[in-house]
Amino acid sequence: MIAFEIFQKYRKMDYAVIAFSSLIWLILATFSNTFEPQLAYLLSLLFGLILLSFAVQITRKAGTGLLFMGVSSILTSHIGDIGVVGFQKFIMFILAGIVFEAVFLILKLEVKDIQLDILGGTAIAGMMIPLFMGLIISSALAWQLINGLLNMMITSFFIGVIGYVVSFMFWHAFRRRKFMVKLMFGL
Repeated sequence: MIAFEIFQKYRKMDYAVIAFSSLIWLILATFSNTFEPQLAYLLSLLFGLILLSFAVQITRKAGTGLLFMGVSSILTSHIGDIGVVGFQKFIMFILAGIVFEAVFLILKLEVKDIQLDILGGTAIAGMMIPLFMGLIISSALAWQLINGLLNMMITSFFIGVIGYVVSFMFWHAFRRRKFMVKLMFGL
């Protein structure tokens, strides 16, 4: 069941949270790009999914994940940390953002402050990034190397779970602080 209370107008603070999170990902992706390609991919994906989860936890609005992925793809389009650059990276991130939003809108579960909708959306969006990357680069090659692609997808799924857990721990530790309440509720 879709919770219609998440369809709200964005405040300036929501845009600021998304832009700030995207800028942090730009800095961290630039840093992670100095490592070997596999480690750069894993670190950049982890940082991005942590920031995605955190931005959605703060705003709690539909479209935040898609907007974050779109802005981040534009800012990091010149960095080859995820495996593609330019317009291909934009397409891949937009598709991952759509997957996140679909899971976020459909799966409305919460167990003792743990938002399973954000957890599921982050993990599944992370899992789909290698698939989208493989299909964008070369669908024939992706099917020839299906075992490696499946391994990357499983690894990315767990990176998404870890990313959510890290962002949840940070959010949970600071959610009742004055600055976080202002960010979340505009009070």
